[in-house]
Amino acid sequence: MDEHLLKFRLLADYTDVIVGVAEHAHGGFLVEQGYFTALEEYFAKTHMFKREYGALDLDALDTEVDGENPYSAMQMGIFEMLDDAGRLCRWVTEDDLVACVENLPEE
Repeated sequence: MDEHLLKFRLLADYTDVIVGVAEHAHGGFLVEQGYFTALEEYFAKTHMFKREYGALDLDALDTEVDGENPYSAMQMGIFEMLDDAGRLCRWVTEDDLVACVENLPEE
């Protein structure tokens, strides 16, 4: 098992809440997102903060993200599952992201 995945699994096993912040499908924690759905004990305590790009000027953000399709099909499925469970928070600005954090349940 990759060292990074081992660290993730150790932390995820012992934490009360798993929080993912998704901005796009380029790098990041795509493999870990797969664990969210593969292991029920992880999914049950996962919250995801998904960035929305519709209203943003991507040139001003200095990013190569495709504003029309920033996420992979696998990610979209995970977002839908977490949204159905009431554990997906959408954000556009940094202030929105802070609001997502502030609205996490206290476990």
